[in-house]
Amino acid sequence: GHAFALLAFATFGVVIPFWFYNVFGNAQRGHKLFMGDAGSLTLGYILSLLAVHLSRAVPEAAGGDNPGMVLAFSTLIVPLFDVIRVVLCRLKARRNPFLPDKRHLHHKLLRTGMRVRAVLATILAISLYFIGLNAVLVGRVGVNWILAIDVASWIALQLAINQRIKKKERTHTPTPQPEQ
Repeated sequence: GHAFALLAFATFGVVIPFWFYNVFGNAQRGHKLFMGDAGSLTLGYILSLLAVHLSRAVPEAAGGDNPGMVLAFSTLIVPLFDVIRVVLCRLKARRNPFLPDKRHLHHKLLRTGMRVRAVLATILAISLYFIGLNAVLVGRVGVNWILAIDVASWIALQLAINQRIKKKERTHTPTPQPEQ
């Protein structure tokens, strides 16, 4: 128990400088920190390990559902659903699902015209929405319903973002001038 708490606080302490410099830093003066692949993969592993531990540490409710598991994985819904959506889009387009592109949530939000800090705030708000929603639902409905509601919310969010992108592209696309 104490080792996992220490790991969680140490991870939080390591991530704070990245967040601080990337949110409040000035890129022109070199005030940006990039974690890189090794750091982000390690961070993802630690978060997954902590989520699995938290889901096992809380006993199951009377109905067989584990509220700890629901809340632990609620914190990871945005990256999980985003990866699933991107892989499905790449497969649908008959592209390699492992090659990079600009289909991830932050790229979509940037295409709506948002600035980088607004994108960060939006993604944090989306994460907090899912955490709050699932915290309210966890004692009231089963995990299958929670997952269905989460998926429906994610799809509705993606459709709304797509509409904003289309609206921005329509308003900012120059109309072709007739040739003379």
